Amino acid sequence: MKRFFFTAFCGIFSVSLFAFSPPLAAAKINGKLSLAPAFLEKYEATHNEADKAFRGYWNDPNAIQPIAPLSLALHSDFGVVLLRDGAPEPKPDPIRTVQVFAGALEQNVIVIRPQSRIKFHSVDPLDHDLYASDKHDFKPQQMAQNSVRPVDFYSAGLFEVRCTLMPHFSAWIVVEPATYVAELKRDGAFQIDAAEPGEYTVKVFFRGQWIHERKLTIRDEKEVQVTIQLESPTASAAKPAKDEPKEK
Repeated sequence: MKRFFFTAFCGIFSVSLFAFSPPLAAAKINGKLSLAPAFLEKYEATHNEADKAFRGYWNDPNAIQPIAPLSLALHSDFGVVLLRDGAPEPKPDPIRTVQVFAGALEQNVIVIRPQSRIKFHSVDPLDHDLYASDKHDFKPQQMAQNSVRPVDFYSAGLFEVRCTLMPHFSAWIVVEPATYVAELKRDGAFQIDAAEPGEYTVKVFFRGQWIHERKLTIRDEKEVQVTIQLESPTASAAKPAKDEPKEK
């Protein structure tokens, strides 16, 4: 009887240990996005082809703003997201207010999740007439200074925001069911403090398309390094990052 009781107790104890084993801890991701020298060369070549469309930057003499050299801002012109395999649909983001300046939004790329709302707030003394040609309920509508226009983005997609009054105006709203959206700093660095273990797809957006994609596996690391160096501004010629994620 004592032997039976001891065996049964050990069995229950072992099952309890298995049932209540702690889950894998979340990891901190330290990331860095950078551009290879060839990136700007290729982008300048493709940009020159689109000069007549006045897309992105001032390229003709005008009375409003002088010609500026071609440049890119990592924190504004790119979007980085992480999607975990098998993750549930993310919740909508809190309502986000985006400022409208002369010729641009506060960022050229803004990433949100489906079912989220953006409030466009014009701080420009000049009027704007914003729209997105691929979104039927985002038609041209005039905005004066200090006016606010709410727009709901229901499903995933890439939406270029233009202005009928300013042909050079261009920005992108990227709607993606991302598990995590990286907030890029000016030097391209980003951090995600509590990434759950699993298989991820890392995607980089630039100028109307996803130009880079890679796989990332997070196991039981405390910190993970992710380095992404972009070689080309287009998806067809994009190369994977040179450095693989490394445990720290």
